[in-house]
Amino acid sequence: MTESDLHLIRNSCLKGECMTCNEHAVKMREKMARALAESLEKLYQNIKGEQKMDIAIPRERYESLIKSEATLNALENAGVDNWSGYGFAMELLEES
Repeated sequence: MTESDLHLIRNSCLKGECMTCNEHAVKMREKMARALAESLEKLYQNIKGEQKMDIAIPRERYESLIKSEATLNALENAGVDNWSGYGFAMELLEES
């Protein structure tokens, strides 16, 4: 924190009663706006998926997902996509 920042806090200068305080208030608002813009950019990048994020799920759910993935891989490797009802099943999946 700079001496200007401390001056603002000590003297409650955000009211803009003097020229120096107005300049300090403008600088503080600019700092806050830059920090907010940086935070929003990071959030946007995370939402966009350009940055990997770790998530936490219960171990039981994780194990269930791994088992489901293995089952799906085995079915696809065995040719389930050639099954007559496969297209219908995929349509049902897309609807849900």
